[in-house]
Amino acid sequence: MATSFVVISTDLRRATVKFPDGGYMFDVLEDACTKLKLDAESYQLKHATKRINLADRISMLRLPQGAKLELVLKSKTPTAVTVALRLPPSEAGLNIPGNRVTAKVRNDTSLWKLLRYFEEADDAKQKGLNLTARGVPRTSHTGTATAADSAVGSGSGQIYWEIPVLKFAGRELSSFSDFQKTLSQVGIDTGSHQILLDFRVSELTLQEAMEAMRTQLDATDADATSKTSGTLPRTEAAVPTPESTSTTRTSELAAAPSQPASPLAEYRNTAPTNTTASPAVTTCTSESVSDLHPVQVWSPPKASAGMPAATLLRWNNESESVFAPSIAQMKAHQRQLEEAGRNKRLKSDKEIEEEKSEREARAAAISRVGVRIRFPDGYTVMWSFANGATGSTLYTAVRNVLAPGVQDQAFRLVPPMSRDSIQDSADSDRHDLVRNYGMRGGMVVNFLRGADVPAPGAGQAYVKPEVAALAHDIVIPQAAAEDEDEDGEAKQRAAAAAQAAQDAKRANKTEAMNKMSKFLRLAKK
Repeated sequence: MATSFVVISTDLRRATVKFPDGGYMFDVLEDACTKLKLDAESYQLKHATKRINLADRISMLRLPQGAKLELVLKSKTPTAVTVALRLPPSEAGLNIPGNRVTAKVRNDTSLWKLLRYFEEADDAKQKGLNLTARGVPRTSHTGTATAADSAVGSGSGQIYWEIPVLKFAGRELSSFSDFQKTLSQVGIDTGSHQILLDFRVSELTLQEAMEAMRTQLDATDADATSKTSGTLPRTEAAVPTPESTSTTRTSELAAAPSQPASPLAEYRNTAPTNTTASPAVTTCTSESVSDLHPVQVWSPPKASAGMPAATLLRWNNESESVFAPSIAQMKAHQRQLEEAGRNKRLKSDKEIEEEKSEREARAAAISRVGVRIRFPDGYTVMWSFANGATGSTLYTAVRNVLAPGVQDQAFRLVPPMSRDSIQDSADSDRHDLVRNYGMRGGMVVNFLRGADVPAPGAGQAYVKPEVAALAHDIVIPQAAAEDEDEDGEAKQRAAAAAQAAQDAKRANKTEAMNKMSKFLRLAKK
């Protein structure tokens, strides 16, 4: 059975389309826009006051024959959608729950970036999920690939690209142009949707396919840059291929300035002893290798030192009233709370783009960032990283100073007052120390054991002996010379306060006597 619709455009033109009940509303939109000579990617269907989900089947909506549908322009403001990717049975060995991955992304995300996003997710990356760079070995003969091709061991062979095939709303999306379409352009604008994934061997080698896709991405990014600022900038950059990631990372590290001289120059000249460093770090230059060595080490507090020096500072002897907020400060805080709870106008696309440019400019102005790691044994080690370092760089630097007993154990690096850990990832788009973790100046990070790592024994050393030998005590300047002056000033302040209270009391008493005398004189009259 087929259902007919009357589609009305914004200029009141009409087009009649007819589709079987097994079709999808996205087909109705495309057919109507073709007849009206409009771009289907810029419009949405609406029935009465309800917007239609283009991914729904015609039979699900139960619209009457000849139902009038309106063409409305899509909003330029992106919305969040939940996309679940159902993996093929061949990926069941990865032990991914439900054999599917789910992500919440913007509806202006392209299908290719969505696949790369699924690959770069922490859980999927650890399990080796590969969606975009799969290859199948084949001999040099032409024709359709078969299962026997991969089993043949003779002849000159190449790795052919196994192209991902996305099945959604009755359509198959598997071409380069399909991968450049956004979720909104294929009918995913709101709500939750599931996409079925399959793989098919193409006639392109893996290297040719990656080069072609990179060219497509560059062209798309160039077109987006040339457009006016009326469109909302996308927050997700194109994820590079594994080959380009290694090259980009190497060039970034090679451009980093050399490390300034420090007391640990002798230790820094030694090569790292960790052999399990990530591949992105092992290919770096001599300047980047220097970033992996600490520039300062502090020893833990000594029990023989008695009371910590910080307790002798003058602010520890002040009364609590000194630190109490003033009335002006409390009023300012109240105004901030009222301002935060007031409804505000949403920022325009241009304002969002300007803020993004400002954040990037501030981040680019930072040349180096200092990071201090506090270990459970009391030692504190500081590194200086060039702008562009990632969480993987920080983890590799920490592993280089760990003692042999804990070097192979899992650990986490967590900033103070934070629930999120810094991830051991070389992805500069998501785990950059400056741009993603907001590190500025001297950042302090705590070293924590992994979830399954047992508690260490008494006296367990976390830092190598050669690093611990270079540590020095944290020196806090004593304020003994100022104690006498402060005591004298405190006495003067107390005497002045007492004199002021006495004068005020005397003035109040005099004023009361004058008022009483005036009252008595009036009564006498």
